[in-house]
Amino acid sequence: MSMDKELNTLAELHYRHEFGEQKIYRLKFSEDKAKNEREEKQSNFKSRWSFSRDTTYTKMASMLSKKARIKITNITDSYSFAQYRDDNKQYVPLYTVDKEKRLHVITDSFDNDIPREHKLVALVIDDEVQPKEVDVTQKQQQARARRCTI
Repeated sequence: MSMDKELNTLAELHYRHEFGEQKIYRLKFSEDKAKNEREEKQSNFKSRWSFSRDTTYTKMASMLSKKARIKITNITDSYSFAQYRDDNKQYVPLYTVDKEKRLHVITDSFDNDIPREHKLVALVIDDEVQPKEVDVTQKQQQARARRCTI
């Protein structure tokens, strides 16, 4: 990905033959957000937009300038994606990895939900992360206590 839209288009065309049309993604520029559905359908380039609907090159560059980092978070029964959204005000979900270690790229059709047992890989601004206290089971407390006495 680069700031040069024409270079991105050429790379897209080149790799489309190697990886297949459904495995090529592109990042929106601010002006791409304004395109309407009709203009999109008329385009010869059918690659999917990377990441969520509102993610643009400008947004990601801005986040990186604010020291955003790539973080991996396990989405589980005890820590849902809803809790993750509450804890992280500025983030861009990039992709998930399921328990079979298959990668799932987040696209503009993202429905704002991550299934349990997936690892979420996201660009996150550290200042916004406010970790919550996690419930610890009695077995976990006992194991921790044994480790401390050894």
